[in-house]
Amino acid sequence: MDNIFTLHKYDDDNEVAESINIDDLYERKRERDVAQLKVFNQMLKRIHTKIKVTSRQRGAEKLCWFVVPEVMLGVPSYDQGTCIGYVMDKLKTDGFRVQYFHPNTLMISWDHWIPNYVIEEIKEKTGKIYDNYGNDLTPTPQNDQETNQKYNMQPGNYSGTAAGGEMSSRNNTNIVYKNKEGVFQRSRKQSDKKYTPIDDYKPKGTMIYDEELLFDMNKRYK
Repeated sequence: MDNIFTLHKYDDDNEVAESINIDDLYERKRERDVAQLKVFNQMLKRIHTKIKVTSRQRGAEKLCWFVVPEVMLGVPSYDQGTCIGYVMDKLKTDGFRVQYFHPNTLMISWDHWIPNYVIEEIKEKTGKIYDNYGNDLTPTPQNDQETNQKYNMQPGNYSGTAAGGEMSSRNNTNIVYKNKEGVFQRSRKQSDKKYTPIDDYKPKGTMIYDEELLFDMNKRYK
């Protein structure tokens, strides 16, 4: 058994230790982390298979349940809690809604998702633009130019643009800003509306107070 008095036998007079690389101390941990990540991805692949099988079932709801096992045959032991957090993050990134139930059950739903073909059909029929979560992204004066460019909104494709509107061909500026006669301009009927001055207003109908009473009150305070 080695002790502080026998460590000198490991000394090599020909080798001079000037420094030590700390990264070398983490090499073993790195190997374990890579092995754990491989197990996590295998678990994620199982979940993907379960989702695909469920989606093919006729009349099935757009959700499935998955129980993360504590151990898997032929697979080294792994951190179950970390694995659950990893697969939940991956599924949420893909657009799924994931609910965790203690201790190891996941409910995965995709009922909220609007497919791209439905979005394209709505865009062709109504001119409205929606994302896969049902949020209205139709360009308005409050939206920036990036939305128009992302969804390829060009003159004539936007249903809210009135005929006769002009679009500058020198740049791709948001069409709702360049359209002088667009739907966001105040209507002529509203802008040309005339109002009667208060001094010229003459009430109609039966008055609450008698005219003689009002005449006497006016005469008294003069």
